[in-house]
Amino acid sequence: MKKMKLVLFIAGVILLLLAPLYLCLRYETCFKKTVCDTSVSPEGRYTLTLLAIGEPDWPFGSASGRLSLKEGDIQISNADFELKNDGYSISSGCWTVTWQADYVEVILSGEEQFDEQILLYFDGTAQRRTLDNETEPTIAQAEIDALDIQVMENRENELVFTISISDYIRSYNSYYKSGYCRNYLTPASQWQCYPYDSAIHSDHETKYYFFTEDENVHSLPTITVYVPANGDYIQQITVNFDEHSYTEPGYAQYKEMCYYTLKVFFPELTYETIYDLCTEIITLGNQNVFSSDAWYGRGAVPYALFYKDGIGIYPYFAIGDWEHLCIIPVTKETVAEFEQKGVEIHEIQ
Repeated sequence: MKKMKLVLFIAGVILLLLAPLYLCLRYETCFKKTVCDTSVSPEGRYTLTLLAIGEPDWPFGSASGRLSLKEGDIQISNADFELKNDGYSISSGCWTVTWQADYVEVILSGEEQFDEQILLYFDGTAQRRTLDNETEPTIAQAEIDALDIQVMENRENELVFTISISDYIRSYNSYYKSGYCRNYLTPASQWQCYPYDSAIHSDHETKYYFFTEDENVHSLPTITVYVPANGDYIQQITVNFDEHSYTEPGYAQYKEMCYYTLKVFFPELTYETIYDLCTEIITLGNQNVFSSDAWYGRGAVPYALFYKDGIGIYPYFAIGDWEHLCIIPVTKETVAEFEQKGVEIHEIQ
């Protein structure tokens, strides 16, 4: 028995010693982002970066990569790709870059594939196609689903947006897909859903739909959509970030989720305008933190409210709670009510 315990103890020690090495190797081969090359537009305004993600699949598999387009420090778009190049890593020899007036063209070349053309436009949209020598397929422009969002009263003293959670998901994914060429949000039927007696700004029974990219990673940014129990309209949306598990990639993901959510509600605003608006609102929330006994909940009164065309946005962050960016329907009357409660009002121009 003592020998068995000794063997198990030694095996456990070996596993503990090997675990960090395994995690390091896992990160290096699957997740590590390596800058392979950079191209700058002729006037120096835009920067395009070629990134390798992990290592090529062993022994002769494809390599994962990403194109990242920025204007100064502002992220405009990303485009993920797979390069089939006989097991070789992504390098500066895999791409050619041509800058145009309103977009940048990238040609990706690999030994085991036709060349792939990716066009990244400065407005955040993207196009891609395979350059097949035998056929000439048309470029498929990402179809943007811009919504016409109005405000109405669903039940007594309950304002809602005239869109459903499915409308929101579809529109969000159309913008996200223009940059990443894939959907981000899953269908609402795959979200967690909980019934509650009331919402933040409603006395009526409500359903909370909750999305996270990975349920096993509790620190990831999340999205909550509040829907009346008697219908499919949206009462409110919050994008949420766990400040207490702060990481730079996680915070960047949170701001990106805020951006795409606001783009759904303000399709006419430019990338730079929405990005600046997100930054201003989030920063204001971080500078005006509520006490630990004022976590986000029923009847919450924010420090500041931004509004435009019936759409209200405010930050809410209390000690010990998650950070929230909240989107609610508003009228002139509700804006006035917030102001009477001491809320700082900002009209979005």
